[in-house]
Amino acid sequence: MAHIEPFRALRYDPARVSIPQVVTQPYDKITPAMQDSYYAASPHNLVRVILGKEHATDHSEENRYSRASQFFRDWRRQGIFLQDPHPALYLYVQRFTVPGGKPELERRGGRVLRRGNDLRKETLGKRALAMRSNPRLHPTNWS
Repeated sequence: MAHIEPFRALRYDPARVSIPQVVTQPYDKITPAMQDSYYAASPHNLVRVILGKEHATDHSEENRYSRASQFFRDWRRQGIFLQDPHPALYLYVQRFTVPGGKPELERRGGRVLRRGNDLRKETLGKRALAMRSNPRLHPTNWS
C-alpha cells in the first residue's frame, strides 16, 4: 500500500507571472523548437528549471543543472514561487481538447504516476538537479 503524506506545494504567484506563459509540457515531450518558444515566452518559464539549454562552454561547475538550480533558488527568493502555508493533498487536473475540435475534456487524478524505469540522459540530469536544489518539480517519479 502506498504511503501518502500532505506537503506544502510551491506555486507560481499569479500576481507576478502570467501562468500560461510559464507552464510547459513534461520535459520529455519538449522539442528544441518548443524549448526556444518557452524561453521566449517568459524569463520565469519552468523550462529553465526542468530542461534548460546547454551551452558550448558548459562544464562540471556551470551547466544546465547548475543554472536550473540557481533559477529555482532565485525565483523562490524573489517570490515568483510561493509556498502554500499548510500541508495538503493536491488533485491533479488536466483540461484539454483532442484534435478535431471536440469539446474540452478534463482528466482528474490524485496519484503520481511512475514513468517507468527511465534512465535516459534527461532523467539522470533531473536527478542531478534534485540533488542540487531538492525540489519536486514534476508530477512524476524519476526512478
